[in-house]
Amino acid sequence: MQLISGSDAGVSFNTFADYPGDLILTVEGVGLSPVYVLKSATSVAAEALGRPDLGVIAPGKAADVLAVQGNPLHDIRALTTPQLVMARGRVVLCPAGRHTEKVPEEVFPSSRRLVPQYPASPAPTAGSDP
Repeated sequence: MQLISGSDAGVSFNTFADYPGDLILTVEGVGLSPVYVLKSATSVAAEALGRPDLGVIAPGKAADVLAVQGNPLHDIRALTTPQLVMARGRVVLCPAGRHTEKVPEEVFPSSRRLVPQYPASPAPTAGSDP
């Protein structure tokens, strides 16, 4: 059985801002590895949705990218420190929160921008990943 990560974001009163917290909780609260959780939110989810254009970084795929400070494979909380966001191949967020161009709300709604809102956790120790 595969776990597919998702949310109710996009439905009234549900924003994308909480999604990193959902992934953090899945790693820290449930005990799944960051690799498993990140795949469940990207390539596995895209496959389940029948969207071969999503979920991986490769030529010809949708260029939706989140670059973070740190390595989320070692510390899933790195997802709360976005450094660069690309939506459909356009850079929409870069360091210091500056936008490189005017981005239509339907591409990257301002109400859904990531804001670090989770308390810091101790750094993981070697061999602590299940």
